[in-house]
Amino acid sequence: MCMTDVRAAPGGRRLPLWVTRGLLPGLYFALLAVGMTYPLVTRMGSTVVDQIGDNIYFIWLFGWFKQALFELHVSPYFVPQLNYPEGWHLAYTEIAPASLALGLPFVWMGGPVLSYNIAVLATFFLSGATAYAWLQRLTGKVWSGLLAGTIFAFSPYRIAHFRAGHLNLLGTAFLPLFFWGYFDLLRGEGDARRRGLLAGASLGLVGLSSIYYLLMTCVVAVVVGGLYLIFRRGRLKARNLWTGLGWAALAGVPLLLVAIYPFVQLGASGGLPDREVFSVIGGSASLSDFFLPSTDHWLIGAWIADTFPRDHWIEGSLYVGVVPLLLSGVAWWRRKDRLDYRQLVPLLTLLGILAGLIALGTHLHWMEEIVEVTLPGPLAERLGRADLRIR
Repeated sequence: MCMTDVRAAPGGRRLPLWVTRGLLPGLYFALLAVGMTYPLVTRMGSTVVDQIGDNIYFIWLFGWFKQALFELHVSPYFVPQLNYPEGWHLAYTEIAPASLALGLPFVWMGGPVLSYNIAVLATFFLSGATAYAWLQRLTGKVWSGLLAGTIFAFSPYRIAHFRAGHLNLLGTAFLPLFFWGYFDLLRGEGDARRRGLLAGASLGLVGLSSIYYLLMTCVVAVVVGGLYLIFRRGRLKARNLWTGLGWAALAGVPLLLVAIYPFVQLGASGGLPDREVFSVIGGSASLSDFFLPSTDHWLIGAWIADTFPRDHWIEGSLYVGVVPLLLSGVAWWRRKDRLDYRQLVPLLTLLGILAGLIALGTHLHWMEEIVEVTLPGPLAERLGRADLRIR
């Protein structure tokens, strides 16, 4: 069945679906990306937003990749002139080749700064567009997709990492596509081959955007999927599930091998440092971070920054806002109205809870301090300590 018209235009003409559901939403997210980062668009080739930080590293990466790939014809992952004479392997930090690919062609047009800024704007556009595509397809409503894409692409989390110059952590565009394909595979929705290809290819692109995102995505996907299949054991016998997973592996494994190759290479040479599990304490979220509005909030952000401890405001910008929380509540309440929502909404809820628990790390924090409970006298004497940290 082919559908082409959905809305009347001036003069009685009707606009095709590719305009109303594709072109116009695309223009919306492109304009929103420019507007929300203004005046960056007026000085793309010479200026970076906010303070000097990781943005300089990624700007340098654009220039180095151009030189290594097209002039020196060597692997860009090893930089002999850094830490001379030993050299430096880029796998000591994140590389984000997928995000680099967004801006690399523009190095020849205006230099590395232009490339970096275009890549940053592209992450806003693509994050909004992919979240829009999933929700529009799911609900059949353009406005639902636009709202979801706006909330996702311009969340306080993304704005904070935009200001910090974390191009790797701005690479969120492929997360909606992965969970779209993956959740449909679990539930048996849609064509198994297409959903498998979508899930596999997008997971590979997640890895090429951020190894951190790849690790966390795999952890939550395995746990959520495993719990779902425990309660839906019948799906384990479904041919379309295993067919879809096969197509996912076919599409995803080559990209994942490319993504992890530099880290495996460095690890094989003994270069990757060993870290203790409790080293995550310094970067763990506080429980309060999920409730405190962002310090970038247009109305109360300054008051939040002055009133509450926000030394780790970049990592702590995890509050999603009142409107998204209310909409999530509406989705949960109305899940019974549609059969396909009855399974998807609990899956998304479980995904959010699990991701939040992982963000809290190994110890419970509140207002950027580890929560300690004062023990009663006899128990303190028995344990040989007055306080107990909550883990």
